[in-house]
Amino acid sequence: MRQRLMMVVLGFLVMGCGSDPVPVLGFDVPFNRDLPTGIDDPGPSDVVDRPDVVQPVDPGKDPGLDQGTDTGTLSDLGPQDPGGGDPGVLDPGGIDPGEPVDPGSPADVVECGAGDSRMVACGLNGRGEQRQICVEGRWSDFGDCTDPDICTDDDVVSQPCGLNGRGVARSICQDGAWSDQACDDPDECIDGEARTVKCGTKDAGLGDQACVVGAWEAKGGCRTPGRWQCVQRTCTPLYAAATCGNKVCEPKSGESPASCPADCGGFAGTSGEGVRCNDGFDCVFYDWPVKGYGYWECTGLLGRRCVPRASADFCGTAGQDYCYFTQYVIESDQSCPLDCPGKSLSCAADYACIYHDWPEESWVTSP
Repeated sequence: MRQRLMMVVLGFLVMGCGSDPVPVLGFDVPFNRDLPTGIDDPGPSDVVDRPDVVQPVDPGKDPGLDQGTDTGTLSDLGPQDPGGGDPGVLDPGGIDPGEPVDPGSPADVVECGAGDSRMVACGLNGRGEQRQICVEGRWSDFGDCTDPDICTDDDVVSQPCGLNGRGVARSICQDGAWSDQACDDPDECIDGEARTVKCGTKDAGLGDQACVVGAWEAKGGCRTPGRWQCVQRTCTPLYAAATCGNKVCEPKSGESPASCPADCGGFAGTSGEGVRCNDGFDCVFYDWPVKGYGYWECTGLLGRRCVPRASADFCGTAGQDYCYFTQYVIESDQSCPLDCPGKSLSCAADYACIYHDWPEESWVTSP
């Protein structure tokens, strides 16, 4: 019986060497220890090398599993492919097969060795120095950045400046430091300040100014001294007259305490009674010493002196209502304010204007 079975097996093996496929047996062929040992070892079978040979499959086992003696379960093989692939292929650990695998993460890169240190650039413009030390293979800042710069190059800042803060100073950052820029200030004075300056013809006068919104503005006119002139029968001020300032009061030439205080300003507060005179004009600017209206007379046999004459015959009377002037008899604005000064600026001579208020000059300056 055993010999018959062996003959069948050998027949199949001989047939397998041909071009026809070898039929698959549905059972295991037991090893026959009684076969004659004289049969030469046919050598390794070339069945596995032929693509057209169908290998026997045990219907009770998964063809994708090892056919050895391991009896472990599928769970022992590790994570399986969630995509439903071959259960014999292990999950590569969550790596996306569509992306290249990083051979080493940054945390694995060693930048330096233990005890190493270095200085690197830092700061606003990279001109500072920062010390770094090696900590666990990575460079780490040690201390603060020593930076000489206080600003970023080419930055521009504008700040208010000037007398009243209305100016603008623009600074540019150069080499890490703010450049000094001149203040562009439209103002010439501090708001609310006041001053008195020269003004008028030949800068002979004085005028008051106030600072308003950073600019000087005139307050009133210019007080320029001079004398009166009767021009075309009209009293006309002559500012900065050459005769004003020579220390001699000259009423007949149109000077008065108002027009030229430097020459005629010493009469106020002084009684002129008994003062020596050459004519009535030497008496007119003294204080009137008597009660009532009247006039001055320059009279005397051994030397002329100023004598006040109290009389209402001429002051303010009809037909006499004008300021009276003769060489020795003369009315003044104190002796007869009803007649002096005249009601208008009309005149016949320079002295006819001496009681008028001296007008301020408009603000002009001469070169």
